[in-house]
Amino acid sequence: MAEIKDIGQAGFLKRYGLNLIQRLSHGGAAVDDVVWTIIPTAAGALTTQAQGFAQMLNLFLTEPYYSEHWPEIQRLANDSSPLAFEKLRKYALEAYRLAPPAFGLLRRVDADVATIKEGHPDIRVRKGDTVLCDLVSAAIDPTKFHRPHDIDLFRSEDSYIDHGYGAHACIGRPMVTTAMAAQLRALARMKNLRRKAGPEGELKRKTVNESFTYHLDGECREWSPFSSTMVVQYDGLEE
Repeated sequence: MAEIKDIGQAGFLKRYGLNLIQRLSHGGAAVDDVVWTIIPTAAGALTTQAQGFAQMLNLFLTEPYYSEHWPEIQRLANDSSPLAFEKLRKYALEAYRLAPPAFGLLRRVDADVATIKEGHPDIRVRKGDTVLCDLVSAAIDPTKFHRPHDIDLFRSEDSYIDHGYGAHACIGRPMVTTAMAAQLRALARMKNLRRKAGPEGELKRKTVNESFTYHLDGECREWSPFSSTMVVQYDGLEE
């Protein structure tokens, strides 16, 4: 089995903000242009992170299959070493894969004719057609992920596509994965964290077209893209 090593995310993030501003300012961009490139990006990331955070918590409190990992997550949360934090980041990556906050992407075909080799038979598309890139199905593709429904901390970093891939990769991926690990650590340090008994402890949702998830709002009146139910309880914080 491969060994999990600290890959220096903290060191990378210390330079991230400065490097980002320098790159955005390259070519003489005005300060206002740089600021109003960063602010909408941060606002967009916030909503996606909130969705991912709720779904990650729901996943690790799901019994019995995923909750079996919770004691180990709790142990890592109380370990201040960089290696423990790296393992928490791996747990967060797996949670994002199994319960992605972004369910899919719509793309318009630009080529005159193209063939999508996904499943059987092949799919022929033409210029102007709209294609749904289903991230939910891609994240549990058994040809890419061995035992796709299992938590595996030793998967290749390149196998995770929830933040895009290649030239389309999200520039905020290092920040998001580090933030999710930090949030997971904070939650796991809550003593006896658990769902509230009964319906209030459930994340009320439904799946449309086997890909898109909708959630009931806090008053259980309307369906929304955002998680707003599921009450949890805890008995205090670890010292």
